Amino acid sequence: MLLLDKTIEELLDLEEELIEAKENEKDNSLVELIRLYEELFRKISADRKSEYTSSLDQIKKTLVAYLVRYGSYLKTQYQKDDHSAASTLKKAIMYQKELPLAYYRHGFLSYKQRDYLKAITHFQLAIDYQEKCSQTVYLLNQQQLYNAQLYKSNSALYIADTANAYLKEIESEELSAKAPSYEQSPLFQLISQNEAFLHAHAFTVVSAGESRLCSKEECENIIVENLLPDTFILYFSDGEHSLYFNRKNVRLSINHAEILRFFFLHTTEQSPATKYHFERIFSENQRGKGEIPTNTYIQNVRRIQKKIESLSGTHPVITNKRYQGQTGYYYNQTIPYTIIHRSDHSFTL
Repeated sequence: MLLLDKTIEELLDLEEELIEAKENEKDNSLVELIRLYEELFRKISADRKSEYTSSLDQIKKTLVAYLVRYGSYLKTQYQKDDHSAASTLKKAIMYQKELPLAYYRHGFLSYKQRDYLKAITHFQLAIDYQEKCSQTVYLLNQQQLYNAQLYKSNSALYIADTANAYLKEIESEELSAKAPSYEQSPLFQLISQNEAFLHAHAFTVVSAGESRLCSKEECENIIVENLLPDTFILYFSDGEHSLYFNRKNVRLSINHAEILRFFFLHTTEQSPATKYHFERIFSENQRGKGEIPTNTYIQNVRRIQKKIESLSGTHPVITNKRYQGQTGYYYNQTIPYTIIHRSDHSFTL
């Protein structure tokens, strides 16, 4: 039966099934969940006297969160797709305008595709809505704000440079004699300078007590040449998220990559992480239903542990411990780690 033909009650029953499929990282589960929330929103909006009207805002909030957070991963939770990202970001903005992060990501996609006019528009909207957005999860960080201005500037320069090149192509001797003589603006030199800066500082490499900026090529060389032997390398690349160890690697879903990053950076034996540390990730599946199931947290950690063990053998690196009456886990530091990600990447945690 199509979602269109289901009742609100049937859609709500299906929600639980699709959330479980998402937790098990089944392909197309994200697509189906987004479609379900869209249909729920449409049906309840059409009947303001419905008993479910009070849940409309929460459904919209959940839908927007899925569109922004998972928009790049609709085909699979392991690999990004720019086309899916662009279409879902458009949808998110349709439901809620005050989304600076969505505009920023859309601007970056347009810049990659050399659609500089769209890029300027999206980056400017990201900057404008930064002051109007009340939800911190969608705000730009300082690096993104800086890059938005830089990308916007370069986009304008590329447009001007293209116009200047076209003028030279059609310029005749007669027009040239009549037109005033202009020297090329020194601003055009900024194009290559800005690109060089963005390229050299595109990625950040983080290890215990150290952080540095580098180019994408430098980062990939660390992995290809195994410059950090016997070290876990968590790589948030442009295409997917992976964990490397001595040239072996496993792909991680977006949620598992974020959880593992948190373990690396923020946990110790004295301060393990409970399910509440990951509330922003797990609560999206609760939709205001209350307590996050402890079993959800435990199952996610176990899946991560299995992937780690497939790389490094049976040597345990994530240890459990009872903490403040809750199940806690921490990274025991027996193997060093390095995290590599885009400098303007925004993490949910």
